[in-house]
Amino acid sequence: MSPELRKFIPIMRCEIVLWKQLQRRAWDGLATANELNELALAYDSGRGCRQNDLLAFKYMLAAADKGSVVAMATVATVIEKRSSPENAHQWWSKAANAGLAEAQRKMGTACIANGNVRKAVYWFALSSTNGDAIAQSRLININVCSPTATTKPAMKL
Repeated sequence: MSPELRKFIPIMRCEIVLWKQLQRRAWDGLATANELNELALAYDSGRGCRQNDLLAFKYMLAAADKGSVVAMATVATVIEKRSSPENAHQWWSKAANAGLAEAQRKMGTACIANGNVRKAVYWFALSSTNGDAIAQSRLININVCSPTATTKPAMKL
């Protein structure tokens, strides 16, 4: 075995031990959202275990159920790609309400598609406040194209 390869053996053993500890905590129902997220990422990449998409999604879903905002967005993305956008909406909504800028932008985009400009402005403004430059650009476009979307109607005298 080459010396270059030998230096990776302790890292691989450490990852396997970590994976086994996370797996045990998950089986016992003691894993936190972050631990479940790590376990899902390990299964997704094959780090410390065999790569397994089904188990990766199972643990990502469990992490999302326990409140991991990153996991919520990942679950939404997977469902959106493999199933339908309608089924992903609930996870985007949860992630948006938890403050994830990308999810807030997605909600704004969905509102535009449904013709609800006022609600889209709300979501784009939140996302923009959380640092999303794309949402800020979309918000500017809405205001340029439809200046009345965010302003109150003029008072009659």
